[in-house]
Amino acid sequence: MIDLEKQKEPSEEEIQEWVNEVYEYAVNLYTNHNMSWGEVRQELINQGLNVEDSTTVVSNLKQQEHEAKIDASNKELGYGALWALGGIALTAITDGAVIFYGAVLWGGWLLLKGIYHKIG
Repeated sequence: MIDLEKQKEPSEEEIQEWVNEVYEYAVNLYTNHNMSWGEVRQELINQGLNVEDSTTVVSNLKQQEHEAKIDASNKELGYGALWALGGIALTAITDGAVIFYGAVLWGGWLLLKGIYHKIG
């Protein structure tokens, strides 16, 4: 007679570790292999993940990417405003004897980048 061992249920930690590996694999495909999100989804399906879970992984990662871009653009806008206004203020304080055009230009550049990333 064959003695079959019962398989134990995975622990919460093991499940979370597996989920993290799936997400890391998906991010690796997107960033290092230059795959589109659709291609990443299909590759997850090809690797054995079901369609619903593959779609969930890709949707979550797309949302995280969007939020990261929004955060980055907000920082650029804030730093750009500080640099530009600081340069203008210092120029005004010195009565134009010293023009802080570098700070104004840098601030303007950051503002433009922030706007571009916000709409793009």
